[in-house]
Amino acid sequence: MVAQTRVAWRKEVMMMNEQRLLELGLIKEERGDYQAAERFYRTAWFLAESKFGEDGRALAPYLYNLAFVLWAVENYHEARAYFRRLHRILIREFGSDHKDALEIRDLLAELDDELAALPVNLTAYAS
Repeated sequence: MVAQTRVAWRKEVMMMNEQRLLELGLIKEERGDYQAAERFYRTAWFLAESKFGEDGRALAPYLYNLAFVLWAVENYHEARAYFRRLHRILIREFGSDHKDALEIRDLLAELDDELAALPVNLTAYAS
């Protein structure tokens, strides 16, 4: 019965569009269910990337939310990779002095500080 429910849930999720999945991820994140939020965000990002291309401007909210939830679960290296990708898109689209590009630059610096503060033996496991 549980396996059938999971299959039905997966089919339902795959029929949703990327915007709806992003909204569901936000709800889960607000409730503190970061694992579920991450699943919704990853699926939304995958669908958005398939629709808009690897470096499309429309990927910004998907990359942003996925990076933040990865940071929240201490998956620092992967969060950093998504923030860097987002930063490149923002700079290309709006320039390096745009408020959003500056925000992501500052978040990357903060994330780098957190990574640097990790004990050496934990840094390898922070991804």
